[in-house]
Amino acid sequence: MIDHTHNPALKSWVEAANRPETEFPVQNLPLARFRRSRDLEPRVGVAIGDQILDASSFGLSSMRDYLLMSRAERAAFRRRISRFLTEYSPGAEKLLTPIEES
Repeated sequence: MIDHTHNPALKSWVEAANRPETEFPVQNLPLARFRRSRDLEPRVGVAIGDQILDASSFGLSSMRDYLLMSRAERAAFRRRISRFLTEYSPGAEKLLTPIEES
């Protein structure tokens, strides 16, 4: 579903997401499994620029949970992630992990 989260004019507070060469701008929010060095189990995240946003902070604990969502729930999840990545809140960067460290 194409909506305002795909607007080419959107900019993220994650600076690497605004670079022309990035594969993961704020309009492209792919899910990914990642593991930080301190984690025993992989986590679900959203790629953004050169970072991964931990999706557990948004209630998503597994890819299965995402696949079980209705289309409307997935769209709402995407809107929440997009809003989070375009409207900076103090401390938001703590939910990011550099892709190179995952």
